[in-house]
Amino acid sequence: MPAYGGLDDAMSSPVKQDPIRVLLVDESMLSREGLKAILRHEKTITVVGEACTGTEAFAAVQNYHPHVIVMDVQLGDSRSIEACRAIRGGYPDISILCLTAENDTELFRSAVRAGAQGYLLKTAEGKAIVNAIKALSAGQSTLDPSVTENLMSWIRQSCLAQKPATKDLLSSHDMQVLFLVSSGKVTDEIAKTLNLPPRAVKSRLRNIYKQLHISRRSQAVSYYARHDKNLDRSASPPEIQGEIEIILNRNQT
Repeated sequence: MPAYGGLDDAMSSPVKQDPIRVLLVDESMLSREGLKAILRHEKTITVVGEACTGTEAFAAVQNYHPHVIVMDVQLGDSRSIEACRAIRGGYPDISILCLTAENDTELFRSAVRAGAQGYLLKTAEGKAIVNAIKALSAGQSTLDPSVTENLMSWIRQSCLAQKPATKDLLSSHDMQVLFLVSSGKVTDEIAKTLNLPPRAVKSRLRNIYKQLHISRRSQAVSYYARHDKNLDRSASPPEIQGEIEIILNRNQT
């Protein structure tokens, strides 16, 4: 039986991949020439086009079909962020690496919000730029080490902004305890009403105070007065429903 050659050859030879198509966007010709000099020797990367402004960049995308755009985030027409957002919105498969001469917090955050997957300072070494382009082409993100603290600070601020309101920290049972506290009952009386040992009531009160970041009974009463709508009286156990009604009626007279 004759042997067929091509299969072994195909399996042993690496598959040739198309080079990463890169579009350079920078108002400075000197900067563009510097980037081309860095990328010229990379066989896996080819510069397919150039643009000077954000407006030109959007048009160049349609002409050159790049895989990655290396864009100065401080273009002269002040439209780099808008261009980044428009390109990412219209061509989600294209990755954008933003370069900047300044470690500016607002520029960094604006670029990330606009969809940039990479952010480097122009002081980055050529190897770092090459690696960033390759990473973005592979669907990854890259960030200049000098803006790491900026990112961490942003994340911390976002987490604090998303922190649930204090009133959502307490359960309905916690609010029932605060209801009894606000009615003037002492720990032993609360324990008797809830059919709990005083030690359990003290423990629950400590946890409530810790969650609310308070330390005095008067603060607990003040909190309950502001958030008493959180108390689900219908879910209260029978032993406390009677107390609630008595206190409410007493307060209305």
